[in-house]
Amino acid sequence: MRVKKYLILLTVLALLVAAAVFAVYADEPQAESQGIWCPQCSKYVPENEWIPWTFNGGTVTEEGHYYLAETYIQTSQIDIPALKFDCLDLRGNAWIAEGIRPIDLSGALAVFDSVGGGTILTTGANKTNGGFANVGEGAQFDLHSGTIQRIVRDDITLNKGGLFFVNGGTVNLHGGKVSGGVVE
Repeated sequence: MRVKKYLILLTVLALLVAAAVFAVYADEPQAESQGIWCPQCSKYVPENEWIPWTFNGGTVTEEGHYYLAETYIQTSQIDIPALKFDCLDLRGNAWIAEGIRPIDLSGALAVFDSVGGGTILTTGANKTNGGFANVGEGAQFDLHSGTIQRIVRDDITLNKGGLFFVNGGTVNLHGGKVSGGVVE
């Protein structure tokens, strides 16, 4: 009789554990429907909410989650104004800016690479006309993954600086890699 009670008790416990595990699993979004993990937002963002990064000069007017769909070659400076918060997923692609400072940041920008191998390359000579970003008063730049690299050019005699010019803002390196320049 005692063995039968233990078997019934063990069966009930096993069913309760199985029901709890099923309930937890049922509440989790499935991998296909989760979207892309945004480390800055600490959440999955559905694929249809990501916007292709197509700016090539001018001002970013819509905040949101952006991605590089392919190699991106930038020829004019982009301004990200205050009160804008943008996340950029490199998705394994290259962002190339030659001889310009790509970003004038007054708002916020977070860069990461969900695929691996994503790189931002800049050939700017100094903090004035090159580097990656001028991080202005109250602005914030966050790097979570990917690489930002300044290429030193042989045809430029002034080889000082050039990754970030922190002009009253904040640069946070959570991960990723920066090389070939300085942060002033």
